[in-house]
Amino acid sequence: MKKEKALYYPYINLPKKEWTYQTLLYWDNLMSIVPDTFFKEPEKEYEPFMLDLVRNGLVIQLRPTDYLPKIKSLNNVFSTYIENKYKRRDYKSKKFTRIHFDKLNYELRNELIKMKLAFEIGDSNWLMVEEKISDDYMLLLTNIIAKIDNLMPVSDKMINAIYFDKSKSFYNVTQNRVANQILDNILPIPSKDINLDKLMLFKNKEDNQKALINFRKFIEKLSYKISLEVETDNRQELIEKSIKLILESSKDIEERMKSELGVRNISLGRCLTIFGNGLSVINSESPSSMFSSLSNLAGEVISGIKENSERKKEFNKKPLAYIISAKKTFGN
Repeated sequence: MKKEKALYYPYINLPKKEWTYQTLLYWDNLMSIVPDTFFKEPEKEYEPFMLDLVRNGLVIQLRPTDYLPKIKSLNNVFSTYIENKYKRRDYKSKKFTRIHFDKLNYELRNELIKMKLAFEIGDSNWLMVEEKISDDYMLLLTNIIAKIDNLMPVSDKMINAIYFDKSKSFYNVTQNRVANQILDNILPIPSKDINLDKLMLFKNKEDNQKALINFRKFIEKLSYKISLEVETDNRQELIEKSIKLILESSKDIEERMKSELGVRNISLGRCLTIFGNGLSVINSESPSSMFSSLSNLAGEVISGIKENSERKKEFNKKPLAYIISAKKTFGN
């Protein structure tokens, strides 16, 4: 089953920076693991930006208490993990960060305190935990919840991938990194001061929603095929080639529309009426065939304006439709 929603970690509040806006553009919904008190008193608990995201429906809150009772093995798996790491003295940064009690059960809290890897903050509901342990725990908890609800774990923080069960991983870490690198370079970056209503309006447009589905399919398939390349240098070369061709193709489309059709304000609706059969890269069998389709795209774009609903449906299947619409709305 394809993932359409993402789950943020390791913190509660999403940062007000470019990464968050790009992530909101790429996923249907973005979720965060949130203690009960944040549901009850959002104005008191949330940072202002996160509060706006929640109120605008751009971030969905998930209660960890809805999941912890279902995860029977969580304690044993993580306890064994930190015990082995602690013996090897991997944790010695002396940096601590807080985790709410709702995200940890009683037994695990006590064990961390006993090992002097955490301490309570007065009579609050927060535990100060060694930063690396906190990151590792949130990575585990997020992956388990993501697996239950078919979500994609996402983070703005560089956290090394760890495998608590070496027989399998929760998701393809290499593929995720490939996709992130491509998206960082091809998705527009909305201004930090953008009105969130504008972002919500863009995401709610039916044409954009359809285009996003197919854009995401393309990125998932492309990133998966690139991730199969074992040699790091070869994989990086494929990534860079992908980025270059995607950017060149989308730019060429816009320039041809302006010069040959006199279109200044490029809207998705206008793009829908002039795209030919064009790109069929989603079903390509290799990165090279995808690149070939991308590089040939510009020559197939201008095929005459035809007001045809079937043509509109066809365009929404093209990977670059979403990029063009997003660039028109948010620039760069």
